[in-house]
Parts: sequence; structure tokens; C-alpha cells
Amino acid sequence: MKDHMIRDIAALGEFFEPGRAYTTQADYVAPEQAFEFACAAVTRTPFSDAIDEGRIAFGFLRTSTVPWNPTGLLPTHFARFRGHTWHPTAAPEWLTAAVAAAADRSPLAQAEDAKRARDLAGEIGILVAAGTALESAPWYPVRPGDLVHVHYEAGGLMAAFGETYRITAGAAGFLSMRLLCHTLPDGEPAEGMVGCFAVDDVPDPLMELWFEAGPHRLTIVRDGRVVHAGQVAQ
Repeated sequence: MKDHMIRDIAALGEFFEPGRAYTTQADYVAPEQAFEFACAAVTRTPFSDAIDEGRIAFGFLRTSTVPWNPTGLLPTHFARFRGHTWHPTAAPEWLTAAVAAAADRSPLAQAEDAKRARDLAGEIGILVAAGTALESAPWYPVRPGDLVHVHYEAGGLMAAFGETYRITAGAAGFLSMRLLCHTLPDGEPAEGMVGCFAVDDVPDPLMELWFEAGPHRLTIVRDGRVVHAGQVAQ
């Protein structure tokens, strides 16, 4: 097998990844028959046991004759798509912004939107997907000593700021999450602005923060290493 083909296969991973682009173009595929997919987000499908797929990648698909169109692709599409295999390709310039837009709202905010639209299945699906994403993370559950940083974007007259929590051992085998520090600008009243997610003696101190602030606003550090990185500042 040629060296570049080995690198292509290694770069593919096990599924589509946000921020990366893929093509079915190969030496033997005519340009008008080749597809290109730019992945903006990956999540778990609601009720994945019934669907028997588990994950879905959202993004944009095109050919040389058809412009970019929003679509979702399943694991079966990752293995082969319309008879062709995928290869990594250069990502379009706008894909970074698309990834950010796909992840700039918390699961709770998205579920509230579905609730207002009277979309019960959508509301439940969003919450189930968020919980599954947390519980399936390789670093989950959190441990005593973990640091949890949360970022808040600027809004109105308020500048952007962050706060840091520390996971500690609680009573009866439970865990607590204590506020360590914050970067709220001097002169701003801290009461009601920071420490809102501190909890004592609960099974999962991260759950509320994960759903309300959103995983894209969180950075989790364990033993001096980042195990979960939220949205990277541009």
C-alpha cells in the first residue's frame, strides 16, 4: 500500500470529526462523481438503541456540480458513501465558524427552544444526547482534585470572565465542587455572578454545569493535563 494511502487511513480515525473535511475523490473517481463533506458537529442520535447507529455527524455535503448542502451522515456512511471511501482533504475556511456556531449554546438552551416549539421528541433527544456525551467521555466521572474552568462570554456592559472550581471528596462517598477563584472585573458585584454551580455531597457535581453552561464553555484539568477542552478562543 502506498505511503499516502496509509497516512489517509490513519488520519480518518473511527468517525467524522468536527472541523475536518473529507472527500471521496481518488484517482479513479471523476470529479463530478466525487463527494466532499465538511463536518461541523458530532452527537449521539436520540434513542440510539432503537436506531442502532449511535452517532451522527452534521455538516455540509457537495459535489463539483452541486453546492454545499446541510446534511447528516451516520456511521454506515463513514465506512462507505455511495460506493466510495473517504479520504481527508483541506477544510474550507468557513468551517471553523460553522463548528463554533454548532456548539455555542448549552444543551438546556437548545432543549428550551425545542420545548417552545412543542417538539417533545426533540427536547428529550437533546437532553439524552447531552447526558450520553458526558457519561461516555473517557475522563468521566470527575475525581477529587480535578479543576473545572467555565468561561462566560461578554454580554451587554459585562466583560467576558471565567471561574474555576475544584472537585473535592464529600460525605458518604459523594463529591463536592467548590469555587476556587474567578476573573470577574474589579468593581463588579460578585454576589449572584460567581459560585452558582458550587455543590456539596452529590453523586455528580458536574451535571448541572454541563447542561446549563454547556460543554463548549468548560475546560477540565486532571493531574495537570487538559482532559476536556471546550470551544477554543479565536
